[in-house]
This record gives sequence, structure tokens and C-alpha cells, in this order.
Amino acid sequence: KNILELMDSGEGIEAVFQKWLNLVADYLKVDGADIFRLGDGNMDVVAQYNAPGYVSDFALKSTVPLADAFKNEGPVILSSSSLDKQPGLYGVRKYDILALMSYPLLVRENGEGTFIACFVMKKHRRNWTMDEIKFAGDAVRIMQSIIRARLMYGTISRYSASVTEILDNVGCCVYLTQESTGKVLFANRMHTDTFGSDWQEGELL
Repeated sequence: KNILELMDSGEGIEAVFQKWLNLVADYLKVDGADIFRLGDGNMDVVAQYNAPGYVSDFALKSTVPLADAFKNEGPVILSSSSLDKQPGLYGVRKYDILALMSYPLLVRENGEGTFIACFVMKKHRRNWTMDEIKFAGDAVRIMQSIIRARLMYGTISRYSASVTEILDNVGCCVYLTQESTGKVLFANRMHTDTFGSDWQEGELL
């Protein structure tokens, strides 16, 4: 429920990232978790969770080399038993990681600007259960929906600003009214300059 409530949050996306990460990591009882923004050969730490007594190798807001596990476009699920069989898998053992789950939150075509959520065990071994993997996957889908909605809103806002700029620079008066009431919803700059305050109350005289 708390994760779903983030969909209606008016906070900035990094604050939402941090709250989401705290909720998911606390439920999974992992040692640490991060959200990374991938760049050209590196990654920025944009949100971080540390369980009591755990100290991350990465400082929040720092830039670190891109990990091999994040070069994969899909989720990466590594249990301790899997790493026992293939200790060199994705090079995670050089970070002393005993188990890991990582999920892409947003994937860009060129890779840069991609966001990855990563949950790790470094103090204790962990073989992920199907319920844990399902919970993490469901939580990721909610976060992906939040990101898509934010991107769509940003696109609409930019489109709206562009249309307003175009209409403000045409050589005639332009206004938009609500058909049922006649209320003025929009008037361009020339209309405002021509009619002054006559339209400000929402009606044309």
C-alpha cells in the first residue's frame, strides 16, 4: 500500500526514488540497496539504503565505475548458491557481494540515463525465494509506472509551452473558450494586449 501511495506523490523524482527504495529494501531485509543512473562508462548513485550496521562501498551522490551486472538490459537475479557455482559471474565477487538482485527502472536506447535498482547481500548469504523475486518485480513495475507518468507529464508540459509560444507570436488574436459556458480558457498575447482586462474574468464582452 505504501508503495502504491507514491504514485500520487507530488515530490521530486529523487525523493520518490529514495522512499521507494527504503520501502522495498526494508521489506526484503537486504543489507544495502542503491538506485544508479548510468552514464558513459560510469554510474551515479541517486538513492541509497543501508541496513543498520551496513556501510555501502558507494557514497550517495557519488559517481562510480559501471558494474558489469548493469550492462545487461534485463533483471539480474543472483543467489548465493548460484555464485558458489559461478563465482566469477558478472564480477560481483570483487565487491564481496554474496547475493544480488538488479532491475532496470528506465532504459534509454543509448544506455545513458538508464536507471537501475540494485539490492545486495554482503554480510549474509541469501537464496532469493520466488515470493521475494515477485515482490521486487511488482514494486519495480510500480516505479516504472511512476517514471512513465512523470515523463508523459513533462512531455505534455513542454508541448503546451511550445504551443503557447507559437500562438503568442501569430499576428492575430487567438482565444479558446469552453463551448458549454463560453468561459475563456486561453487568450494569446495579442488578444490580451487588445482587450486588456475584459477577458480576465473569464468572459468576453
